Amino acid sequence: MIKPIMLFWAALLSTTTLHAQKIIPVDSSKIDTLRIDPSHAIGGNASDVFEELNYIPLESTKESTFGKIDQLEVTDDYFVIRDETTNCILFFKKNGKFHAKIDGGSYQLNDGKRLQAFHLNKWTRQLVVKRNGPGGYLYYDFNAKLLSEVPIKGKELYYWNDYRFVGKDAILDIEDYSNDRPKDSTKINYLVQYGKGLMEQVSAEGIPYNTVGLKTNSDIYSANTAGLLPHAGKDDTFLLVNAPDYLMYEVSPQVVKLRYRFIFPMQQSLPVNYLYGKEFADRHIKYVQEHKKLIYAIGSYFELGDNLIFKTHTSDVANKDENLIYNLKSGTLISYERISPDDSNYFLPLWEGLDFANNSFFTSDGKYVYSDFSSLDMFKALEEHKDKNIKYPPHLQEYFTKGSRKDNPVIIQVKPKQVL
Repeated sequence: MIKPIMLFWAALLSTTTLHAQKIIPVDSSKIDTLRIDPSHAIGGNASDVFEELNYIPLESTKESTFGKIDQLEVTDDYFVIRDETTNCILFFKKNGKFHAKIDGGSYQLNDGKRLQAFHLNKWTRQLVVKRNGPGGYLYYDFNAKLLSEVPIKGKELYYWNDYRFVGKDAILDIEDYSNDRPKDSTKINYLVQYGKGLMEQVSAEGIPYNTVGLKTNSDIYSANTAGLLPHAGKDDTFLLVNAPDYLMYEVSPQVVKLRYRFIFPMQQSLPVNYLYGKEFADRHIKYVQEHKKLIYAIGSYFELGDNLIFKTHTSDVANKDENLIYNLKSGTLISYERISPDDSNYFLPLWEGLDFANNSFFTSDGKYVYSDFSSLDMFKALEEHKDKNIKYPPHLQEYFTKGSRKDNPVIIQVKPKQVL
């Protein structure tokens, strides 16, 4: 398994040339401290842990077949998938039937054709895509029809990097740690920024940090390790984990709340001066590679009712307790990799396979979390458990009867029990 350290640490730094006048204060009045020891996580059978587990094969036709899922978002009607290998964005209905495709074409000779991460605007029912390089923003509807292309006019506009729509025009963006001094000489930068539109400058900021003593130029440290993720099904509210402090925030257009502080065993925790300490300057990455048990980031984090689902990233390739489910009421901690398939999920994969090892969970709609398994993994499970005479639901029986190991990936829709 390839540990995704560099994906988190080598994110591009976005810099702001103008600071906003409005600062949104952090509300820390209701923070909960969560003491997590991954070595004490338990396992169980699928039927003990999950209220629902649904497997949704994605239709494989000449037009809809793709390589792998690099980005998955969920709307009320569609799964929206970006595949870097075929440079396409595909829409599948919730039953797995193919709906439409944005084909970016070959970028082997023209890297400017490469489709970067897309962003959903649920208020306008549009998809915004940026091509690689300076390019511009491409606006599509949910039928993959190109509506407009808006060029980016160099330095005239602020470049939004990891943003999410929080309204028809409003956006919220997260920043990486940067030691660039703001021009107003306040020595303060912010991890969260708000804009009134993609073609506008920053209008508000939140979650401040001091740039004095911060050295990240040659050893980039990202404050965020998983992107902004939907929280409890609210389209304008997201979760953000500040990696070095193990703090989880809830951010929305008008409010920033400090929700949870994670406390891990001392031998797995980053040093308190890890971000600003001179001994770590220019060697943040090297340090966690040398100390493989350290939890250097929290990723793939979601809150579903009374459960927090998250991944504790270390550089230990043998770590089998990194994907965790923590029940906020009972304090039960479950290691996802210690859950065994049973007849409730037809003995199909839960975490087995390269796709889940690399991606964990992609996204959430507030009710479920979503990941995928390759058809190779699915048919392998079918073969391994053929002696059990499993009765599959009609859609899976059709998939196994008519499909093959070369078919599209299968979406898994997961909902843990509220009482664990």
